[in-house]
Amino acid sequence: LATPFAAEATVIALADGVLVPTRGVYEGANRYPGRCCALDLGGIRIGVSSHKVQCADDDTLLHVGLDPAGAKVVVVKSRGHFRAGFDHLFAPHQIVEVGAPGVATTELGTVDWQHLPRPVFPLDDVTVWTPEVQLHGGASR
Repeated sequence: LATPFAAEATVIALADGVLVPTRGVYEGANRYPGRCCALDLGGIRIGVSSHKVQCADDDTLLHVGLDPAGAKVVVVKSRGHFRAGFDHLFAPHQIVEVGAPGVATTELGTVDWQHLPRPVFPLDDVTVWTPEVQLHGGASR
């Protein structure tokens, strides 16, 4: 997925332990990003964690010593549930979503669908859509 690269960077902060966000979808939850660091890569500051953890709030960045409130630009890899964790810093019109390659792409038209019944919205022009309605007791119509 990602191509490794080599670069000179300066370690500007180290962190470890439990992260407990104060806002957003993970508010109040114990999160375990593992050993973390903040790097300065030619003026670009990057937060790195040893465990997979979504950057869904500013507390994730603050945990590694990065202050998003003072940044000109903040980039997070997240599908959209980061909004509630950054809404006190950025208005909706200040957020730009970008489709990037990977296992969770937002560009559904680029996926090689092999077992998907067609036509299906939003991939195809579908003029009529009738959702299956679930009734009590598990019956459907």
